[in-house]
Amino acid sequence: MIAAASETDLYYQLQKAGMELVQCAPLVKKKGALSSVGLLSRVKVRDLIQIFLHLEQMQSAGIPLLEALNDIRDTSDNNYLRDILTEIYRDVSEGSSLSEAMSRHPKVFTSLYISLVGSGEETGDMASAYRQLIKYLKWLGAMQTKVRKATRYPMILLAVVILTIVVMMGYVVPQIVGFIENLDQVLPFYTTALMATSTF
Repeated sequence: MIAAASETDLYYQLQKAGMELVQCAPLVKKKGALSSVGLLSRVKVRDLIQIFLHLEQMQSAGIPLLEALNDIRDTSDNNYLRDILTEIYRDVSEGSSLSEAMSRHPKVFTSLYISLVGSGEETGDMASAYRQLIKYLKWLGAMQTKVRKATRYPMILLAVVILTIVVMMGYVVPQIVGFIENLDQVLPFYTTALMATSTF
């Protein structure tokens, strides 16, 4: 998916990216439950690690940046990320620096990534900047994994508690309510509150 003003504009964009226009059609966006929360267009940490790892390896091997971006774009499994890489490739081929091209996609490349890439461009040591980003992203991925593991048990416990309350209020308490009401006695506040909650 590429944003273009017309079919001609799309043709020239693809030409600059080293691709040929075979067939195109306007995209009608469907507002589904997944797309509304961004699950269909999510870029994971491991995707970013792969990008900077490939860039670092190709930089060390002396491969030009445009060729490296083209190769990374073609091998990406994430369609959303592939489109972003296509736009970055186009911007770089038009004269923008890599950090400038990345800054146009703040949802994927944060200011930290852009600053590190920019410092690498200023010093001429892009490989070192890529290595620092890879190190940071691996640390970030490890922290996210630890957080997920740490919150898994409380979430399961909360689900069990909610399920228990629902079963008690929806099944157990209603069976006792009829018996209590037939006692013809003044019921304590807590008992009436429990009965009202169950009825609700």
